[in-house]
Amino acid sequence: MRFKFLALFVFLFFAGCELLVSLNESSADSLELEVIKDDLESLNENESRIFFTKDLKGFIDICGCSEDMAGGLPRIASLKSKYQNSIWVDLGNWAHDEDHKDPVPEVTSEIMNSFFEDHVGYDIVVDEFSNTNNDLQNVIFDLGDNQNQVRFTYIPKDNNLCLDGNDFNDFKDFFTSSENVHVLISNCSIESNQIIAKYIHESNNSNMYLVGSSNEDRGVLSDIWSPPILPFGQEVGSLDVASMIFDRIYMSSKWKDDDSVVEMIALVREEGFKDRVPVNKQESLNSEFCMNCHQDSYDVWKDSKHAHAWETLVDRDVTLRPDCVGCHVTNWDHEDLSYSYVNVGCVACHQGNPIQHSIKPSKNKLVASFETCSSCHRPDHSTLFSVKGYWPQIQHP
Repeated sequence: MRFKFLALFVFLFFAGCELLVSLNESSADSLELEVIKDDLESLNENESRIFFTKDLKGFIDICGCSEDMAGGLPRIASLKSKYQNSIWVDLGNWAHDEDHKDPVPEVTSEIMNSFFEDHVGYDIVVDEFSNTNNDLQNVIFDLGDNQNQVRFTYIPKDNNLCLDGNDFNDFKDFFTSSENVHVLISNCSIESNQIIAKYIHESNNSNMYLVGSSNEDRGVLSDIWSPPILPFGQEVGSLDVASMIFDRIYMSSKWKDDDSVVEMIALVREEGFKDRVPVNKQESLNSEFCMNCHQDSYDVWKDSKHAHAWETLVDRDVTLRPDCVGCHVTNWDHEDLSYSYVNVGCVACHQGNPIQHSIKPSKNKLVASFETCSSCHRPDHSTLFSVKGYWPQIQHP
């Protein structure tokens, strides 16, 4: 009898412990979710803040190539409209790189200029400093009723300060200020930035200063703070001027698009894409031809997303947009906006002369490289893309 009672007691004890652990885990999960939610909504709309964007590089709106993509000008605009007592700074570079092969670069440029000047009105856009004749720029802003001030200093890349640290003495007076925050936007080297920031810190007797460099990796440099912000508009940096607490706001789909910016983008594109409609020239062998010798590879391809890439454009009604079409067709020519056929066929990745290959395969091999993937699977299009992760989906003999 005693043994039965003892066994019952042990069973109830462990059952109770398991139930308690389960409840605690459930509470912890609930608490973690609450923390994430609170963190998303923790910004006080009335606080004085500095918002930073970085390296938008013509990333206008999300294309939908990855699930729940982050960023886009309409989302950034909605964030700006929510926080009125703020200064907005873009740390550059917002134009496409030359090797990007933007099919209609003038359209991209007009949209970006209109976004900054008319629809968002950034206080400082670093790219606008490009024609400064290498002169330092100094701007002071007052933030709201709390009398906080922020001084911005911009140093172009070819300024003497960047080239020779010995010339710093000639510019010391330029950096002297008593504002609450001093933001140094600099294209100088990390070493030059450290020298200048140290002087600002010592002359103000304050730890409240920032260093931003548009062409260097950001990170903590001794006691110098520098904002790590994801490019392509995926993230916006936010600094509370009073507390100097820095938040990184991930621009997920939780942020709704600003309708006025969406309309502006559509109107500029409609006008800019006139007479620039992509043309199907039908001048290449299609994947069905490859099937004659590569049946197993064809079977893998036909069930892949590459074989149905055009359907994505049809579903989104963007089949006439040159900036979208190029990555959903085969043999895209960004100069005359032409392609061979819809969908991403075999010769889109296996490059060479497919006709000569079909005649003498061993002497005319088609070469496939993972570098080809990155021409379309760029960070602004496929935020979650990795060759290692995606290769199993298209791997074939």
